[in-house]
Amino acid sequence: MLKENTNMWLYIPGTRRLIRVAPSQRLLGETSNGDVVGASFRKNYDAKIYGEESIVGKEYWILKLTAKYPSVTYSSVKVWMEKYAGNKPFKSEFYSRSKRLLKTAYYKEYKFYEGELKLHKLLLVDALMKDSYTWMRFDDYRLEVLDAAIFQKESLGRLN
Repeated sequence: MLKENTNMWLYIPGTRRLIRVAPSQRLLGETSNGDVVGASFRKNYDAKIYGEESIVGKEYWILKLTAKYPSVTYSSVKVWMEKYAGNKPFKSEFYSRSKRLLKTAYYKEYKFYEGELKLHKLLLVDALMKDSYTWMRFDDYRLEVLDAAIFQKESLGRLN
């Protein structure tokens, strides 16, 4: 699978052609999550502090992110960030252009990988489909040097 900006392609071994994956088809589990996990907040959103909240004895900043471009999947995102202890995200809410809540991401667990704190478990809840959610687990983070040529659409299916 290859994602470049808003384009995504899929190669299935044993087939000759690449499949272009439309944004509405990017599903994994019960909820579409590629657009949430792959969101580039720094690149695509302007952020400002919206407020503060205390949840179960922890203090959080609430950030409001507003899309810089109309092509961005979510027009706004609210993010709860720990005020202290590493400024880790606790929760994010993803909104449509009509200000309707579409998804909520809960950043459930973090682990150290090679001395850096990284997200380990994420719960993604679909606000439009009752009882629809996906658990995602991120493991085995590692730095690898890869040839830039493999990140070309033409290279899909030619790699072992």
